[in-house]
Amino acid sequence: MRQTVKTHSHDDNLEEKLRDPAFREEYEALAGEFAVAKEIIRVRNANPVPRIAPQALPPTSRRSASRWRHKSGQLLPATRD
Repeated sequence: MRQTVKTHSHDDNLEEKLRDPAFREEYEALAGEFAVAKEIIRVRNANPVPRIAPQALPPTSRRSASRWRHKSGQLLPATRD
């Protein structure tokens, strides 16, 4: 016997949650952050970052790659072997 799962859209779920005054207050307090996140997503979708083919990258040996991590833990590019 197969169970039927009722699904809800994001908008339906949000509408239901916004009926709770405490949730609505917190949601509205974060409206500015949501607006920034939505704008970042919109810009990224409008201007996708091109992928670099591995053949276009300079060759790197294992020896130089192992030295990429600086003492501070920061990743550094290896320029010479």
